[in-house]
Amino acid sequence: MLARQTVLVRALLEWEEGKDGVSHLPGASDAPRKEHWVTSRVTDISRDGCGLISALALVPDMMVNVMFPGFEGRQARVIWVKGSGAGCAFATPLPAAILDYIIRMSDPAARG
Repeated sequence: MLARQTVLVRALLEWEEGKDGVSHLPGASDAPRKEHWVTSRVTDISRDGCGLISALALVPDMMVNVMFPGFEGRQARVIWVKGSGAGCAFATPLPAAILDYIIRMSDPAARG
């Protein structure tokens, strides 16, 4: 398994607020929802999760979709929060090839 790597890439966070005021993954509830997209920064990443800096007020156990450029959203649960930073665990591990691509794209020298 690959170790956690330091990266700094942009990602979009998606979450929905049900009429009960509780955050849900998109499509997880039949209640009317408000969908929100917030540009965030991924500070580190592994196959199992990532660190985020976001203007969105994240709370532990909140479910979000993390959208990496060029890929579908990855469902994740917020595990911890400290200030504007948070640690998230992916619902399913990232494939190694996607993780490698994200790490390479976070290196300015790799982008040319």
